[in-house]
Amino acid sequence: MPHPASPPPPGIALALLSALLFGASTPLAKLLLGSTSPLMLAGLLYLGSGFGLLALRTGARHITWLRPLHTQEAPLRRADFGWLALAVMTGGMAGPALLMLGLAHTDAASASLLLNLEGLATMVIAWSVFHENTDRRVVLGAFAILAGACVLSWSGAGITASTGALLIA
Repeated sequence: MPHPASPPPPGIALALLSALLFGASTPLAKLLLGSTSPLMLAGLLYLGSGFGLLALRTGARHITWLRPLHTQEAPLRRADFGWLALAVMTGGMAGPALLMLGLAHTDAASASLLLNLEGLATMVIAWSVFHENTDRRVVLGAFAILAGACVLSWSGAGITASTGALLIA
């Protein structure tokens, strides 16, 4: 356990900053969609993300409190390239484009809340594709996320999903 006088690890501050930026990104993107096409905005946001990661990676070499982030990565093997290509195409290309297209057709508040489905999708992929272990708390959490998504899509006549909501999901 760290000494009480020691500064908190940089990971805590970075996690909080990441959550703040993620939460603010959807309403800000909705504002930008008024003057930019959804596909252009998706590309610009991911370009900005790449520059931000480059700055963080560069800073981790030279800024003392970021040094724990500067670690050696495992080398890519030939078997990894298929998974890497799939991750780039889905998470780096299709995902942002569908999100911005969906955001253009729905309000920012609903879109922000629907983004919680990302955690559920990640869990399902981890369980079904990579055979990750799970326990009762994780499964209950997944059902809570799913229930929240159902509540968000509830109208007086039942569960409905707009085109924008489906694109975001």
